[in-house]
Amino acid sequence: MIYRFEDFELDTGNFELTRNGQKLTLEPKVFDLLSYLVSSQKRMVTREELFEYLWPRQIVTDASLSNQIKEARKALGDNGKRQAFIKTVHGRGFQFLSPVSREIVPDSGEEIAIATIKLLRNACPTIVVLPFQNLSSDPEQTFFCEGMSEDIITELSRFRDLRVVARHSAFQFDGVTENIEELVGKLNADYAIEGSVRKLGNAVRINVLLIDLSSGAHAWGDKFDLGIDEIFAAQDQIVETAVSTIAGQVRKIETEHALARKTSNYSAYEHLLRGLHHHKTFWPDKDDSRLAHDEFCKAVTIDPNFARAHAWKVCSMSAVRGEYTRGIWEEYVDLTLKALELDDTEDEVHRILASCYHALGNLDLSEHHGLLSVHLNPNNADVIARNAYRFACLGLIDQAEAMIDRAISINPLHPGWYWLNRGMVAYCAGNYETAIEYISKNPERNSYSQAWLAACQIADNRVDIARETTRKAVEFDANASVTTYTIWDNFRDSDVLTRLQSHMRMAGLPE
Repeated sequence: MIYRFEDFELDTGNFELTRNGQKLTLEPKVFDLLSYLVSSQKRMVTREELFEYLWPRQIVTDASLSNQIKEARKALGDNGKRQAFIKTVHGRGFQFLSPVSREIVPDSGEEIAIATIKLLRNACPTIVVLPFQNLSSDPEQTFFCEGMSEDIITELSRFRDLRVVARHSAFQFDGVTENIEELVGKLNADYAIEGSVRKLGNAVRINVLLIDLSSGAHAWGDKFDLGIDEIFAAQDQIVETAVSTIAGQVRKIETEHALARKTSNYSAYEHLLRGLHHHKTFWPDKDDSRLAHDEFCKAVTIDPNFARAHAWKVCSMSAVRGEYTRGIWEEYVDLTLKALELDDTEDEVHRILASCYHALGNLDLSEHHGLLSVHLNPNNADVIARNAYRFACLGLIDQAEAMIDRAISINPLHPGWYWLNRGMVAYCAGNYETAIEYISKNPERNSYSQAWLAACQIADNRVDIARETTRKAVEFDANASVTTYTIWDNFRDSDVLTRLQSHMRMAGLPE
């Protein structure tokens, strides 16, 4: 894309700024800032938006942004007093003032303008949470409505791959239908959440709705019916369920968009989503793992500081290699620790590091990083669910059951492997019939899940059924074996591991 204004020409494809044909020298960050402001010329760009674009997942001071603005003005012959090109909107952000013409250059490989948030280098989907509407005559419910919206903003902000519009900006709007253009134009929002509270006698109904602003379609919605005396006690549960489900639905939609786009020009975030699509099961096969690994590698190539992509690259690498030695697990720990250096507040990095330490038998460190991953984002149901079995291995059965039950509760649209993990936790607790019930609910049939189901069936004295289940496991993967599925499952109580291996052998799984 080429932007022209007064004597200047800004070529985003070739990363050049010229004035009357003469090339001007700009630092990369200053060029990025100027490109963003110019492409957004018709609107005010918030300071928060610029921080997210220029320094994603980093904490920087206001002075850093001020310095970049100063350098951009200097390049244009502008300054803070004159503000002929870049106007400061005090307390809010900046706006590019000069009229701009645009020319799309096909050879540059750019499909649309840089202002389109999905093609920013590592742009994340943006969600605006609107103030919940009080549909009751009771003015006291207004405070509850505002509290619900604020809590959802706070809890969604824990998800590092979502950008959540700040309360002050979000509460300038009362609804979606009449404000879609402004929500997209002024806030660069991709999704909106709106809700309502209605009191009828001694009952209260709370509605929550997720809207895809690109189409205006309702992506998800739910209602919660409560007694008036339950409303405040249930508020946290409603927020947790709504937030976890909304985050999952947004990721699902974004993944579908990334898979549908026919282009080689993906952002690092889109490559991550494409990789997670292939890594969606609890035990992905080698083909899916290889595709996932390729996408994660592309993500870290585009953004070497993308900690989450680095960690998932490690996670997929083990399945691609098909090798499980102590030396390899130690290598994975080192690589994940490097991801942690990039961002020690990323819950999924801690969760993957916990898995690596678990495989090495360092159960104390596995527990430490597992707890940290849940603490950093108690609403990331996937992280909680993946931690559950590991905590059962640590002998923390009550905690493991609480984890997986919470994950299922706050993510009612969860993937099938949650049921597998619930069953594995039940097995560790010695509840074999319950384990069979849960694992059988898992629609994702693969060798690993069938091997576990067969072990549970043997433990519950269903010998013939168990051997048929094992036959299916081997059909899925001819290399399925007791060793493959248990060698890196370390238990604080070694008797549990011995029991599991014995049950798999009795079910007919090769050694």
